[in-house]
Amino acid sequence: MGVRDMRALLIVVIAALGLSACATQAKYESALNTWIGHTETELVSAWGPPVRVYQVPSGGRILTYYRGSTMVLPGTPATYQSTVSGNTVYTTQTGGSPPVDLQLSCTTNFTIVDGRVQSWHFQGNNCVSR
Repeated sequence: MGVRDMRALLIVVIAALGLSACATQAKYESALNTWIGHTETELVSAWGPPVRVYQVPSGGRILTYYRGSTMVLPGTPATYQSTVSGNTVYTTQTGGSPPVDLQLSCTTNFTIVDGRVQSWHFQGNNCVSR
């Protein structure tokens, strides 16, 4: 990718991030904190069934939730320049880039002790909330 293509891609990424500027990781953490102390039943009623449940040997459970999607960043068009030499036309392509698929995901684990949410942990590049 040339410098021009990188600039165009950067502009698209910044624009995409700007559209989701209201959604932040800090707000996600805040939302997760509100679940501390709630019952497992309340959590599952709101979040739905987890994708995985792990029984902790020392007691308790870990409920895992996963969210994933794909964002397509559009490519940039190439530019063309034609020159004529005698009876022949020569066309040169400059730049351009194909679309890029960006995988977005978030895995959130809730630790349940004595039937209540004790803590949470998340990882991923799309753990955000509005």
